[in-house]
Amino acid sequence: MSALQSFLEHLQRDARLQSRVYSAMTAAEVAMIAQELGYPVSGSEVLLLSGKSLRGMRVHRVDHPGEYPHRY
Repeated sequence: MSALQSFLEHLQRDARLQSRVYSAMTAAEVAMIAQELGYPVSGSEVLLLSGKSLRGMRVHRVDHPGEYPHRY
């Protein structure tokens, strides 16, 4: 099982962790949360899961205006 899958399983069981992840603005922030808990996950890995379901959890990217200048 990959570190990302392990992190997502942990996320499913932990309401406080869910709150932290939901408030994260970027995939890099989600990865930092995972790393704080000992899961070697990168922001790129998180982004690659966008639009996919894994073990009953759907991962999606939220575009935030201003995230990438001149994109909007």
